Amino acid sequence: MTTIIEYASKHIKGYNGKKVLINIDFLPTIQIIDDACKAHGFIFWVTNSFRKDADVLTGTVVTPANMSNHKVGHGIDGNLQYIKTGEWFNSVKMGDSSGIDEVLIQEIINKGVRYGGNFRKEDNVHFDDALNVNKPDEWKEKYRVLQGVA
Repeated sequence: MTTIIEYASKHIKGYNGKKVLINIDFLPTIQIIDDACKAHGFIFWVTNSFRKDADVLTGTVVTPANMSNHKVGHGIDGNLQYIKTGEWFNSVKMGDSSGIDEVLIQEIINKGVRYGGNFRKEDNVHFDDALNVNKPDEWKEKYRVLQGVA
């Protein structure tokens, strides 16, 4: 499908009032992240979700890929906050092999979500469902519709 929806919950929120926009087909994946955050007492503060090609991003940790899952609503970036202490885990602290966030990240990975910290060029704030890798033709069709490419 090519329907973009807004997602929000107690454990996944848009950072600085941003809307969390995802493809409806990404719902099972974001729910895995949401459930894990709830179980471990975290908030996932989303800094980037679905985005148009024309959107210029400043301050990105990693230069977006040509077939980025963000372009079709199948990827999110964000920072983690441990609710009990308020501690923040950002691009430097996420995936550094220390801290309470590591158990959460590993659980998300174990449930089939792709983690950017495992990319050749690490992107420790990124999570997606690998649509661009596993179903490139579906990714291209969604891109064509959602980005308005002829």
